Amino acid sequence: MPQRISAVPLRWRALALFAILFVLSISIFVGYLLNDKPAEISCNGLKRANLMLIMLRNTSVFALLLIGYLTYGVLTLSLVALNGFIMGYLLRSRPFILTLKLIIPHAIFELTWLITISYASLIASYRLSKDHNPSSILCYKRSIILSYILLIIGALIEWKITPYIACEW
Repeated sequence: MPQRISAVPLRWRALALFAILFVLSISIFVGYLLNDKPAEISCNGLKRANLMLIMLRNTSVFALLLIGYLTYGVLTLSLVALNGFIMGYLLRSRPFILTLKLIIPHAIFELTWLITISYASLIASYRLSKDHNPSSILCYKRSIILSYILLIIGALIEWKITPYIACEW
């Protein structure tokens, strides 16, 4: 008979989601405050990113977030903080409206996959601590697949649509 994986209490699920959103919010705020030299850059200085580079960068973050459960959430929350810091820093690095145009179209998808995979990783770390079963992340196959699909959609939008929205509107 297979070993039963322990159920995750609601308070742990709520705490995991709160921790992700709290770390992300604080790191965006800190990144914004630490950028004391906002640049005056127009669309003329922007280059279209390479789709493969976007996918490689996002997939590497995805993979690290996914295995972050092996560090009991330390790696996961560190990467969430790093992504939030970069986002906050970028919010102040260009004129505000241009920055919003550069971030919002694909950030809807990227933040969703970031939060979803981070949540699955933190919950899996709880299960790992209770069951000592490293394969506990496999219970979240649907979340992992959904997150990666959102990653692909976000990358396509970042590559194809975001430059057009930012510079043509």
